[in-house]
Amino acid sequence: MKFKCLRLVLLLMAVLFAARSEASNATRARDLYDRAMKRVAHGNSEERQFALGELEEAALLDPARLEYAIAAGRLSFEADELHRARQWAGSVLARDSMNVEAHLILGKTWRRDWLITPDPTVLQRAIVDLCRAARSDPDRVDVWLTLVPLLVETRELEAARQGAETAWELDSTRAETWLARAYTSQLSGDLEQAAPLFAGAMARLPKKVRARFEDISPLLPPYEADQLAQATPSQRETYTARFWGDVDPDLVTPLNEAHLEFLARETQAYFLFLNPSTGTWDSRGDLYVRFGPPGWTVRNPPLPLTYFGVPQGTWMVWEYPELGMRVWMAASNSLGNYYLPSYGTTAPHAYPDSILRRPELMALSGNGAVFARIPPGTHSIPLDCALARYEGERERRLLAHAECPGGPGDSLRLEWAVFDTSRREYARASRWMGASACAPTEARAGSFATDLPSGDYRVGVSVRDEHGGRGTYTGAASIGPPVEGLSLSDVVVTCGQPQTSFLAGGPLRLEVNPGAKVRSRDKLTAYFEIYHLRPAVSGRSRFEYVYTVRSIEKDRRVWLSRVMAPHKLPTPLEASREEETGGAVRRQYVTVPIQSLPSGHYEIEIHVRDLNSGAHAEGTAQFFREES
Repeated sequence: MKFKCLRLVLLLMAVLFAARSEASNATRARDLYDRAMKRVAHGNSEERQFALGELEEAALLDPARLEYAIAAGRLSFEADELHRARQWAGSVLARDSMNVEAHLILGKTWRRDWLITPDPTVLQRAIVDLCRAARSDPDRVDVWLTLVPLLVETRELEAARQGAETAWELDSTRAETWLARAYTSQLSGDLEQAAPLFAGAMARLPKKVRARFEDISPLLPPYEADQLAQATPSQRETYTARFWGDVDPDLVTPLNEAHLEFLARETQAYFLFLNPSTGTWDSRGDLYVRFGPPGWTVRNPPLPLTYFGVPQGTWMVWEYPELGMRVWMAASNSLGNYYLPSYGTTAPHAYPDSILRRPELMALSGNGAVFARIPPGTHSIPLDCALARYEGERERRLLAHAECPGGPGDSLRLEWAVFDTSRREYARASRWMGASACAPTEARAGSFATDLPSGDYRVGVSVRDEHGGRGTYTGAASIGPPVEGLSLSDVVVTCGQPQTSFLAGGPLRLEVNPGAKVRSRDKLTAYFEIYHLRPAVSGRSRFEYVYTVRSIEKDRRVWLSRVMAPHKLPTPLEASREEETGGAVRRQYVTVPIQSLPSGHYEIEIHVRDLNSGAHAEGTAQFFREES
């Protein structure tokens, strides 16, 4: 009996001691936590290291208080100790599997790991944990803003757009939620919504951050970027406005598709690569802004021969297969911060032949930046367009003739717009496209014309189909002052001899071949008009024209091959003819048999001499002779 009583007393003493010890541990843990939070608020890096140790001790002393482990995990992440942060987040999830803070810490650590390693499985782990955090607490804006750019990277655009909409609805006062909603709208092809959202975001961004979104220097050649950096704010604003006006891929629409794509790329670089402490990003951000997302990435591949002898370290390659680009970047530390090495390499640029094969892309600054001509979510319609200038009764007349693939059952709407250098609109019209005279069953065509005073103009032509397809063309036309002496209109390649047109001298229909492609079995037909011939006393004008067709094909081989075995160009074709006409204006066409010429690019030069006055004038046109 005495033994049982002794056991009971000892048990009670142990319970009291454990309770007292637990209370002591809890008190000690709270003191450590409070002290650590004061150190964190102080902001000193050394203080934060002490704080991390105190938080970890507090979490071990009182594991039931999950905020201690959460704080330790968060501070470990901020110190780039990712494995340590994941351990603390894991300890929290072992007690509370739906803890939003723990899932957010895990998601952020996997996100940073992915930025360092570009491992797609790591990216998926980040998305999974961030989705769990969003499901645990759907009202956390920071969770959605962390998740959205990762969904964009995996091209889950609808989910990204929904996440951005949710973040914006939760807090529309933050510039980041406006940015997220704007760029996911752009990526989804909803440009009408993206444009005002970007405007709202710019108005809410801090001045320093807004300046980064307005800075176009990454898109410029180095010497122009240096000049822009030295310009005054007013000069930069003027230059930037002119730049975006010049690169607008579709002048017909009120939106600038290239500028919106630029803002979307800037937003993704801002979300993924920005270093908050410096306000800058590394070379990955610059590449993303200039060329968009890479086709694939790899870390630490074998170094190519061009990098032989350079210091070994961490490397990353971004590949752009559609642009013929492979960009090598070196890391300044184990956590990334990638930069472009300067071991005799040139600045990254798209391969010219790759751009030529992708008419839906638009290259800037010597292929140093590339943007799409059409919005996301649309398919490209190849569009050929030819501009030609003729004399009208009072002003010069500008003709635009466009052609694209299509059959009799295709509904294709063509629109054009003409602007002067101050962006004032001079002409706008639209019409349904009809059968092409060049290929009635294979192509659709349409044309526009307008009279213009002297000046420089930009012409935009756009075609759309009922299936979301779009094609665009942008060209320039300079209308000179009236000429008193002998002059020619532009020379254009046509589909056979002209029959009629609304040009000078009465109704005449001109069937232009806008692609200037002539099959080997066909003859080349070129049309031009001669003005201000001097009639003789009889009222008749006499003139002579000489045409010369010569190859302008470029030899794309390396220079040594061009020197050792130069290509032999085909012999130029040349002929002349004298004509007589009534009055001072002559509509003229020439037909040239080109069956003997090999396929390639050619130029026809027309030289006209007025036999009455002795005056001369000339014009040229280029064409491509293709195989049948």
